[in-house]
Amino acid sequence: MDIVAVDDVVVGLGDLGARGAPRSEGQLNRRLEAIADAMGVPVDRVRRLLGAVIVAQMLPEGVVVKGGNGVRLRHGATGTRATRDLDLLARDPQQALKDLTGFVDRGWGAAPGSKRELKADPAATRVAFFGTVHEDDPAEPLGVPDPYVLSRAKVTLHFLSARTSWVSVPIEIGRDEFEGSTLAQPVEVVAPQVAEAVTALGCGTPRSVAVMAVEQQLAQKIHAVTDPHQTRGHDLVDIQLLWHGAEAEGGVDIPLLADLVSRTFMFRSPGRTAAGHTPHEWPPPVAHVRTLEQGYLDALEETRVGAEGQARLLQPRVSDAADWLESLITRIARAAGAEGSGAQG
Repeated sequence: MDIVAVDDVVVGLGDLGARGAPRSEGQLNRRLEAIADAMGVPVDRVRRLLGAVIVAQMLPEGVVVKGGNGVRLRHGATGTRATRDLDLLARDPQQALKDLTGFVDRGWGAAPGSKRELKADPAATRVAFFGTVHEDDPAEPLGVPDPYVLSRAKVTLHFLSARTSWVSVPIEIGRDEFEGSTLAQPVEVVAPQVAEAVTALGCGTPRSVAVMAVEQQLAQKIHAVTDPHQTRGHDLVDIQLLWHGAEAEGGVDIPLLADLVSRTFMFRSPGRTAAGHTPHEWPPPVAHVRTLEQGYLDALEETRVGAEGQARLLQPRVSDAADWLESLITRIARAAGAEGSGAQG
């Protein structure tokens, strides 16, 4: 059967999954290769994406996806950049990690039972994906107060048997700064392309996942990319993808974004001062952003793998992207100073 990619949604993969769940890791990997071929994306990149989405199916209630995989859950695997980490947000990261450990142990998806089980019951099934969570040392990002330091772990996913690892998914869980997710409600989403790809594995259909509100994610990424002590050229790509994607779906709530970005800068300022660094104040200059050429171009190239749709919306040079960001920051700052502004864009 031919499997083709049309309009950024994988067509035909649902039929592949409809043949039944794979009975071995070899069969699973052959389906993975077919999915990657249809997307025009390297196998390892698709494996990491599907692994992250499967882990996201097991997230505890109240845990929200952000970061690069948050962008991919919104807009699909092609036309967005590759990312290894699954970045998460929770009110209590340690409790979320504990709960996730239990959910991952129980697993997700269904596959045919073992030979012994099928002999006793031809309709027998077993859990397809399950795994273990290994906690790592916490991250220590500049300017983040101790209670908000990221918890880090690695989820190792197995298919049918614990003897081999199918994929490892690094995760980082941050505490919800100033409870921003109560100001900007997360959205439940899974991009059609991503849903089709997971379904094509044949082990189950993924549910929508709680993803950070675009305004909150933009606020955090604007802070990060303009921070002169960080080199995050990829954030400049994500900011454009988030903005243009929201524009196509009704627009960004500019007053809300202005409030969130101002709160983010103020919240993180004391940690920077305590570390002996100069304040990073709102609205920030973009001079540092213009130095991020290599990281920006690398991330931009990743968006061109497999599809051109989203990539055509992105600025081709870091200088152009910095100019665009500077205009956006000016627009947001004006909204913050315009009492009662209800403009959306």
